[in-house]
Amino acid sequence: MAAPNLIETQINPDLPDDMKENRTNRRARITRPRWNPKEWHPIYEEVVLLDCMGYKRSEIALRMGFTEMHVTNILKTEQAGIVRKLVIARINGKAMRTIEQRLETVTEKAMQRVEDIMNDDKLAEKNPLGIFDRAITLLKGTRKIQPEDTGTHINRALIVSEHQFDRLIKGTALADEAKRLNSAQPVEAEISDASAP
Repeated sequence: MAAPNLIETQINPDLPDDMKENRTNRRARITRPRWNPKEWHPIYEEVVLLDCMGYKRSEIALRMGFTEMHVTNILKTEQAGIVRKLVIARINGKAMRTIEQRLETVTEKAMQRVEDIMNDDKLAEKNPLGIFDRAITLLKGTRKIQPEDTGTHINRALIVSEHQFDRLIKGTALADEAKRLNSAQPVEAEISDASAP
């Protein structure tokens, strides 16, 4: 069965009066302008705040004594959008301040613990060089003393045992001797042709 032509249905004079009226009301609802309050009341801000806090519209309506449609209308106004943006900006600002305060607290606590360790004489007696090393590292980290810059940067280093070092020295001495003995005679290499018999 094909769908009836909507234009014919709307024009059809055989429709009952209540259906004609229902269609007229639906068209009127569609073209009706949005609701805007003549005056913005503080209770509307409470509605927006509850919405920002995550309450459902039905819960807000029940709590504030409004209908769900009225809550929806309040939340769709321009003023509600402005209030919502201000609330979100304020929440974000407080969150940033809270993070900064927490970092400040952690920094103070860390410094207190470092100070306690540095002031512990028993620990200093057990491991004096360890405490000294940590103190120097701390002072460099806080820029109280500048790190040394000797200007020497070793990109590659070879660490060998004393025995291996002695062998390297002897090998270098033998290489120098061989170079001295053979420096007067030019070395000629014979080139052999692999294809020759």
